[in-house]
Amino acid sequence: MSRNRGSSFDEAAAATSSVYSRMFGMQSKIGLDIKRNHYRRMSGTTTTSNDEMMDIDLLNDNSPSRSDKATVPQTYFTFFKSFIGIGVLALPYGYKLAGSVLGFFIIVVASFTSWYCITLLLSARDTVERQLQGGTINANVLPDGVAQQIPQQEAAAEEEFPMEGEQESTNSSSNSSNLASSSSTQLPLYTTEISYSDIGRAAYGSKGAKVVDFAIVTAQMGFATAYLIFIGSNVEAALSTCIGASSWATITAVLVCPLVWMRSLKKLSFGAILADIAIVFGLIVIFIYAFMNASDSNRDINRPVPQTPATAIGSSPFIFFGMAVFAFEGAGIVLPMKQSMIEPEKFTAVLKNGILSITVLYTVFPLVVYLCYGSVTKAMITSNLPQEEFIVILVELSYSIGLYFTYPIQMWPAIQILEGSRMYRSLKSLINHLKQFDEESEHWNELLPSMIFRTLLVIVTLICATSIPNFGTFVAIIGSISCSLIAYILPSIFSLKLHPNATARETYIKYGMCAFGAIGGFVSLIIELIELFGTSTEGGADANILRCGGTRNSSATR
Repeated sequence: MSRNRGSSFDEAAAATSSVYSRMFGMQSKIGLDIKRNHYRRMSGTTTTSNDEMMDIDLLNDNSPSRSDKATVPQTYFTFFKSFIGIGVLALPYGYKLAGSVLGFFIIVVASFTSWYCITLLLSARDTVERQLQGGTINANVLPDGVAQQIPQQEAAAEEEFPMEGEQESTNSSSNSSNLASSSSTQLPLYTTEISYSDIGRAAYGSKGAKVVDFAIVTAQMGFATAYLIFIGSNVEAALSTCIGASSWATITAVLVCPLVWMRSLKKLSFGAILADIAIVFGLIVIFIYAFMNASDSNRDINRPVPQTPATAIGSSPFIFFGMAVFAFEGAGIVLPMKQSMIEPEKFTAVLKNGILSITVLYTVFPLVVYLCYGSVTKAMITSNLPQEEFIVILVELSYSIGLYFTYPIQMWPAIQILEGSRMYRSLKSLINHLKQFDEESEHWNELLPSMIFRTLLVIVTLICATSIPNFGTFVAIIGSISCSLIAYILPSIFSLKLHPNATARETYIKYGMCAFGAIGGFVSLIIELIELFGTSTEGGADANILRCGGTRNSSATR
């Protein structure tokens, strides 16, 4: 019997590990221009080193030739894991800013518009795939002047005999002549997966791909910055060290660098599992303490300002727009998610049911918590919990540990994009010029520039985290800028370009979605910046220092 139990446990663990490995493979593909690398390799214009292949090893985990594609239940799990994160913890404060009624309305609108724009993105992806398979793709999708058609015999040879670096340089001229001689023949292009950047390139050439890359880099680094803010504030609150949240954010940034240097995300699956458990456990604990606070007649004894009831219409509803967009942003992950399914035709139902379920969570949880805490609802809802309670300390530390291991996962898409940029190549050339290793340690010529560059990216997120330590405000800023681009503006304009024969009604709706994201994001950003520079920081590093400089036990009333 014990052997059977052990076997069942091993099978469950293997299945869980497979799901998270697949999810990390999807995360690595957000915005990564897969076909750009493929066509350059086909045409002999670039040489891929072993270390660069290590960087993209996860891309092969979800290739169409593999049999371990995702089932419908596994796709639901991945969907919820990708959409539900720490952004949900900022929503109660968002309801405080917008009011209970207006906040509910904003969440519902954000849910519907996010779903609609994701369907636009999926439709645009299908259009690009049909163009690739039909050999009618716009030449802009192929960079560096690569021909539009690839001979069938060359594609077959590429699949059977992949070129190594030396073979590419030897056969470069013959490949180019073969491509040129076949330019008059309409042949289908080889394609495996289509990324967000590919859609942008198909619609607007390299400029479209660069805009996508910019939005994804800023969004992913913004998510990682939010993690540092969250970890710093929660560790400071849990341990009451009085060194400040910014100090803990700095310590976290130092400790996370070795994880960011890793060449694969597969070893971080346990951290993602811990983060998921912490989120579910934390939501339950917050619910319990919220109801306890609502029923406590002596709740205002230790508070400097008495609690007042929740309002229907808040004072800053536009700030909540950025928070809602941040919470619903998942457009970048849906493309690899659908392409990883055994039955991709069922993804439409997964998307609809998943968005509906998340909408219920994003309306019920923050609304109930805001109604229970009213005017004392904090930007980081964990700050409303009694800090001296062991279970609260456990929630804050488990959140922090889980997010510490999840930080590299959020940084990965940005690293993938930026390490293919001219900026990184310049830094790499400078470092290799200053320090050259001998032949026995030649791999350090590739690894050292990457480690230094990734460390600099971590420092950038740390500077942002210490400059804007208010969790709710920072989430709203990222939602207004990057998430509005990814979720609303880019899917709309790409669809307008790729579907010129759409009906007038569909065209007007797409223009409306684009205007909704642009105007809403701009107005929200302006108000957030006014709030940021016009008011004192709430719950940030300075507040922690003042708390410790005053009464050490006042953390429970924050």
